[in-house]
Amino acid sequence: MNRTEFRNLLRERVHILDGAYGTRFLQLGSDGRPGERLNLERPEIVETAHREYAEAGADFLLTNTFSANEPKLAALGCEADFVRINEAAVAIARRAAGGKCRVLGDMSSTGWMIAPLGDHTFDEAVQAFARQARVLVDAGVDGIIVETMTDLKELKAAVVGIREVSDSIPLIAHMTFEDDGHAVTGTPVEVFARVIGDLDVDVLGINCSLDPARLVLVFARLARATPHLLSVEPNAGRPGYDGCHVHYDATPEDFAAVAEDFAALGASIVGGCCGTGPEHIRILSHLLRKRKPAVRETTPDAVFCSRTRAVNLHPFAIIGERINPANRKAFAEQLAA
Repeated sequence: MNRTEFRNLLRERVHILDGAYGTRFLQLGSDGRPGERLNLERPEIVETAHREYAEAGADFLLTNTFSANEPKLAALGCEADFVRINEAAVAIARRAAGGKCRVLGDMSSTGWMIAPLGDHTFDEAVQAFARQARVLVDAGVDGIIVETMTDLKELKAAVVGIREVSDSIPLIAHMTFEDDGHAVTGTPVEVFARVIGDLDVDVLGINCSLDPARLVLVFARLARATPHLLSVEPNAGRPGYDGCHVHYDATPEDFAAVAEDFAALGASIVGGCCGTGPEHIRILSHLLRKRKPAVRETTPDAVFCSRTRAVNLHPFAIIGERINPANRKAFAEQLAA
């Protein structure tokens, strides 16, 4: 599937993304093992979770590779299995999809902080993302999603690295925001929309951090700020801990109650993040899969962006300070020269 076909597909109707994997793996008996190791050690658990989401009505399955980049695997002592873990994840998702779902290669943060916030360079991050993208593309994914990103610069590195590998693979780019519409590193959702939207991506979106009712307010700001196709994955409410297990307070019905708001704002892809399971996706699919994404009229003005601010350049912007050569003979001579 090329990028034009992918975009046209998303304009036809709302597509359903799958739900959470970490919580589902625990329920299926992963015994707390790192999720990516399950691709090699307990592939039947991964395949069961994929099949459940496919049967619940998901159009897209995400590979179990969220933390399968080399820096994250090195922290787990699994860097030697980098290629095998990613290749196995694609094969498992393909088997579970059975030709009924498309498979997206799932990528996320390296765990590094990029200079000037940290010690790693932009180029190092680009190459880390490119190496994982190469394995996923060669293994046959239909597209790539980069999700749960909190640092704008690292997300830029991910997009650049993926596009070094392939300029034809469909690409979805997500960031994570708090209630105030800012990422934890200070980037407002409007800056994300403009900066990443100006890169070579097909879909912009938001996932994690917030429950559906709170996320819809931030998502509305994204929808106003960009003409791009949109994607969203809310959490299943707020997390709680009973002393043994983490649980989320939104029932599948609560979760789905806000789903139509995302479609009305123009979402082409809706799925679930932390705490969501097959039943959340089943109800979501029942409500939305026949809906057509709302048509949005957006006319974004030209802006100048830093990491944390967007300055509107319409109708014009004054940059710098007024130049006054009065009583400054040397300066006046320099201007004349």
